Amino acid sequence: QHCHRSDMKAVGSAVTSRMSLFQRYLAVLRSAAHSGWLPLLFVVFSLSNVLALWMLQGAEPPDAVFAYSVAGVHGLFEKMGADGRQRYLLFAVADFLWIMPLYVVLLGSLILCCVDLLKCDHTYVRWAERLALLPLVMCFFDIAETSCQAYLCVQHSADALTDSQYVRVARMGSASNGLKWSLLVVSVVVILGLWGLSYVVS
Repeated sequence: QHCHRSDMKAVGSAVTSRMSLFQRYLAVLRSAAHSGWLPLLFVVFSLSNVLALWMLQGAEPPDAVFAYSVAGVHGLFEKMGADGRQRYLLFAVADFLWIMPLYVVLLGSLILCCVDLLKCDHTYVRWAERLALLPLVMCFFDIAETSCQAYLCVQHSADALTDSQYVRVARMGSASNGLKWSLLVVSVVVILGLWGLSYVVS
């Protein structure tokens, strides 16, 4: 019985910890949403993307292609050349360090802004707040995609398509890429839907 009680306590503390992490995440987003910094965040995010693309000097990154094929991503890295692939690795670092965190905060804050506009029953608000996790899940797939592409970039060779490991990683990257773009579309639809709904219920 004592062991059972200890197990229940451990489960309870784990749930509390997860909830507190989620609440902290919401607090960061809500702070950004109501601080008046969202327009500046959008400008910084846009400039960051322009700078990151400038680093590639006109080369098309696989990140911008929806659900690319294995041969397609190999062709993109082949077209970049050795110098272009080195620049892509710098682009990937920029993506990890500030582009991904910026869009999570930007999209998540916009979702929470629209949730707060609803001013509806507390139960529904708590449910709607969970939609702010969409950009975070999108970021998870973006991390997976960019990690796969960095591997493909480093391992690139003329006969890389004959390497089964290379092909597996390329397929994982393609699947992650498709999920990332799909979640971006869902996030934008959620923002527009909640914003439109706020006018209906107000």
